[in-house]
Amino acid sequence: MILKERFRRLSVRVGGVLPRVVSAAPYDLALRFARQIGERNGAEVWCRNSFRIGGWTFGLSDLDLTIYSERPNARGFSEIRTKFIGLKRWFPWIGEVNFYTRSIASRFLMNANPLELQRDPELLARFGLDLRRSPSDAESAAFLLRMLESDVLNLSAKAGAGSTKRLRKAKWVSHLTACGRKFDLPDDGSDWIPRILVHASELASIDLTHLTVSAFQSTSAYWAAFPNRACARTLEVPALPGPFAALFNAQIAWEIWGLLGQLPNLEPRSVARHLENLKIVHDRANQSGADSLRKDLREFSELMNLNSGDR
Repeated sequence: MILKERFRRLSVRVGGVLPRVVSAAPYDLALRFARQIGERNGAEVWCRNSFRIGGWTFGLSDLDLTIYSERPNARGFSEIRTKFIGLKRWFPWIGEVNFYTRSIASRFLMNANPLELQRDPELLARFGLDLRRSPSDAESAAFLLRMLESDVLNLSAKAGAGSTKRLRKAKWVSHLTACGRKFDLPDDGSDWIPRILVHASELASIDLTHLTVSAFQSTSAYWAAFPNRACARTLEVPALPGPFAALFNAQIAWEIWGLLGQLPNLEPRSVARHLENLKIVHDRANQSGADSLRKDLREFSELMNLNSGDR
């Protein structure tokens, strides 16, 4: 682990002095092979997140990819997934791979968090400019909390050191700016998690500052912030009022869209069980309202039960 961290820091330093065309070459090569795999299986492949929109760093950032087909092609997705497993052995910087077909993605697209969707401009372009809507405060809070979840181990280590710390700061400047917040995290990397939770609290109009991401707490605030982590506790969810319900539903919507993109990578029975838990906690938390989200959960479950492969 120590050697891996030293190698990562060395890569970041080396990448920082190389011209972008040179440091990006291994990523571009991986993307080229990925596109060839997609083309042979009737799908488009493109990059998203930092390599596409900026803020990418050699040695630190992954190459996240989207695979998209205009027509249902479950067999093609299965073959692509198998080939991508092999491709990652040669290009370990390939990160998360999302899979979408137009028919299903368009049905559930309104569950996508606008801030997350903006990190995949090509996918957004497939469905028109009208979907570039502004996020609600609850959706902005959900975005910050999801970004915190994905980065919590790095942030717990005081955001790294040296060049790595500067790059992580740049990432969080981007995240907070996207939410309309001013970056106010200290340069030494201390207390980032509590301060990020302050920003999320102010957006959601809920006190989230006492929460710990990985440790379940039987509170309305935890259920609102992390229902994806707590949903197996179906009998413990309380009825959530006002802003608690708004954040909770924004996170449930994120979960629907996130699961959709990962279906070829997931075991169907596990997804069906997770969806059933989400339906239960959603109904218990929302005593009234959120009917469109309830409908989407039901239809997503039916999609899994049909196992038609149109995903």
